Amino acid sequence: MTLMNKSYEHWESQFLDDMVIKFEFSGNNAVAFKQRLLLDNSLKNQSQLNKELQKNEKNEKCEFSSNTLRDCWHKKIYPVLKKHGFDYQDKKNPNGKYDKSWEGVIKWLREEIFPEYIENVAPRTTIELWQELLTKAENNSNISLEIIR
Repeated sequence: MTLMNKSYEHWESQFLDDMVIKFEFSGNNAVAFKQRLLLDNSLKNQSQLNKELQKNEKNEKCEFSSNTLRDCWHKKIYPVLKKHGFDYQDKKNPNGKYDKSWEGVIKWLREEIFPEYIENVAPRTTIELWQELLTKAENNSNISLEIIR
């Protein structure tokens, strides 16, 4: 019996797309948010990623200059995330829980946002729905369940 895969790695792209919608990012901000946070880009520094985004034809609606990635994060992304509960350290908040960095954002998203998100993701197939129901029934000693085949 296989249950729905609830790992961050499995859901990363859809999760980040859904966070773009939740935080109402668009254009360069949406691209900067998702591309900076993708695990595939985690080893790239800001300059490397920015150059890659400048060359990327998939971003036809977005134009990246040498400062676009930094500007998106500092002018739009961090302030929006702060409104949504991202408790980062800065001069006004020296005791913030997370570093004001994209690494801090990943940690915040994985520790605080993703667990609730994944619990609200609907299982994808009828089999997964039945498996979830069976698991809940098996874990509840007050209910007996007989499977008839």
